[in-house]
Amino acid sequence: MLGLTEAREAGTSNGVEGLRFPVKKARVSSQMDDQRVQVGGQDLIDDLPDELLVHIFSFIPAIRDRCCCGAVSKKWSLLQASMPRSDYISRVFLLPRPSQEISRSFRGSEANDTRLVAMAIGIDARGVLTNLSVIGTLPDSSPSPPSGHRSISDVGLSIVAGVCKSLKSLSLFKCPKITGWGIGSVGHCIGLERLELVDAMSVTDDGLVILAIRSLNLSSLSLVSCPIVGNHSLQAFAKYSTKLKSVTLASCPLITDSGIVSLVPYRSSLETVKIASMKLSDIVLQAIACYSRKIQIFLLDNVWGVSDMGYCWIGLARELKCLVLKACVGLSDRCLARVSPASFAGVRKLAINKCSSLSDWGLFELTRSAGELENVLLHSCKSFTYRGLMVALRNCSQSLKTLALIKCDFLDEQRDQTNSFPLAQRCPLLETVEVDQCRGIGDDFILWIGASCKRQT
Repeated sequence: MLGLTEAREAGTSNGVEGLRFPVKKARVSSQMDDQRVQVGGQDLIDDLPDELLVHIFSFIPAIRDRCCCGAVSKKWSLLQASMPRSDYISRVFLLPRPSQEISRSFRGSEANDTRLVAMAIGIDARGVLTNLSVIGTLPDSSPSPPSGHRSISDVGLSIVAGVCKSLKSLSLFKCPKITGWGIGSVGHCIGLERLELVDAMSVTDDGLVILAIRSLNLSSLSLVSCPIVGNHSLQAFAKYSTKLKSVTLASCPLITDSGIVSLVPYRSSLETVKIASMKLSDIVLQAIACYSRKIQIFLLDNVWGVSDMGYCWIGLARELKCLVLKACVGLSDRCLARVSPASFAGVRKLAINKCSSLSDWGLFELTRSAGELENVLLHSCKSFTYRGLMVALRNCSQSLKTLALIKCDFLDEQRDQTNSFPLAQRCPLLETVEVDQCRGIGDDFILWIGASCKRQT
């Protein structure tokens, strides 16, 4: 028997054309990669005319087959996703398009262009996509994506935006390949109402401006850790997004006072403002309190640059219902003093976290002004005493419904003299009390909870 080498030589020398030997084929990635099957320098995939491809695809109405075709190349996926139902020539009866609203979420290794395009191709047979969430990188505790994993890019997002034009909510979390061009393509979804970008390292002002011009129904905007997004984007949203009700800004170093102030013009429709890990000045809080007549929820988390006078403006927000203060540099008791009879009058929910400069006097002033206070949360507060807590609870005893004390130290030298600061009277509306890792809470307080509250934890 001839060996492999001898057989190959014999076949060549004798001119035998029928002799073939198995050759391992190179694997072609299905992630719509840049590799192309080429013969003689000709691209057999992208060189075909679009009209010819669409005509061929019209004989493939099955969703599974369409998804397989879309995974061949970017061009094929775009054509498959953009073909309406009327383009298909089918011998089978196509069911009417469902009107059910659908939400989709992609996490980790599933957050790639192939999955997104397949979803866009097949969503037509299931309903209307209205909510899309993409989490590109899972938390550190989760398994890392497999090697060779490709995250979502502008191509995948643009295809989804071009097909699913009824999209109302879009959340992108840690998608480093999404740039301003991809965000701008979302402007095709003219009904977009909610946009959330977290750790958007490559998103620029240009794309957000295009989206602001096209998506006039936007009501909620959240920009968290967007290092190259600046004031230009906020000014565009202020000009075009007249229905904007909620704004969240965090860790965006290029956004300054002028950009934030532009969002709160006179008679603004803003109801919720959340600002975290940013430098502010007094003029920002003044504009929010005085010109946002409808603001109801206001959160400040780890902000700096504001003086005592700046924080005093918060009390002038007439419709304010929820106030959250966390690790605010410069916040002191003077900031919570009543500057007018209506200061903090409508506040119903109060949360104070890690504000070490606040003392009993500030807590007393705030609870005295907020006559309708229903929900109180004190977290990691080390400067309040037990006496100050009792006085504050007496101020809101008739309206209080929920009380949460977490990791607080209520230390008081006169702790044993309970008669000098008696407990509040029975709270008729109190429903829930949570006490967790708090020092300085005695038996008398626990007994008061048992007599006053319907549920304790």
